Amino acid sequence: MRSRLNKFLAQAGLGSRRKVEELVTAGLVTVNGTLITDLATTVDPAGDSVKVGGKRVRPRDLHYYAFHKPKNVVTTLNDPEGRPSVERYLRRLPPGLKPVGRLDYASEGLILLTSDGDWAQAVQHPSMKVEKTYQVKVRGVPGARALDRWRKGLTLDGKRAKMNSVEPLSSTEADNTWLTIVLTQGMTRQIRRMCETMGHPVMKLKRTAIGRVALGRLEPGEARELTEREIQSFGRENTVAIVERRQKPVRSRASTEKRGRAPSKRHGKER
Repeated sequence: MRSRLNKFLAQAGLGSRRKVEELVTAGLVTVNGTLITDLATTVDPAGDSVKVGGKRVRPRDLHYYAFHKPKNVVTTLNDPEGRPSVERYLRRLPPGLKPVGRLDYASEGLILLTSDGDWAQAVQHPSMKVEKTYQVKVRGVPGARALDRWRKGLTLDGKRAKMNSVEPLSSTEADNTWLTIVLTQGMTRQIRRMCETMGHPVMKLKRTAIGRVALGRLEPGEARELTEREIQSFGRENTVAIVERRQKPVRSRASTEKRGRAPSKRHGKER
């Protein structure tokens, strides 16, 4: 399968899409011995010889993992406040992995890790409507009114926040209640804020599934590779299509001059 040159170079670890475009326009990239300045160029990763500054480059292997984030760990790779981050757990895994989305500091459970930036961005795209499932313990016993408000939605920061589903579990602990909650939205601390608004603050929160990927028996701090079926369950073709729709073709100065038009000063939206 052919790939856009900027995507190929980014996957080879040479920088962001915008950064590698600068390498192309600077005349540092050749494909099969031919100097390339057209940003719309595509390459065959398996067959073409791509060199930058005379050195052959190859895309890094792409990896996809499920990870059980422990409680009181930030999802980012570093934290200005000095709190523990998931970075310490990634040292034994393949390089280049980054978290897909967030899970707040006080919560635990499933997050996805990948070195495939396009896949990560597309999985988080609102049009994908990926369901995330949580087991949540709240204070008190939510009545019908609270459950109805959560399902229909309430306003947070001027936006409508809702739970796709919320169901009490059969087991309870004294005056506390366990709930199974499913969301497709991703507002900051959404479950905690919605529950607190209705007078039932969250005491424990654990994400147990993202789409068809389940936390399963992973212990806090443990990771496992996703199966091909799990990767494809997010709709690999659909995720790639979303990325391609968001990329606007960018013509180099040389190609626009050949067509007798002045080069555009605006670039396509970056991923």
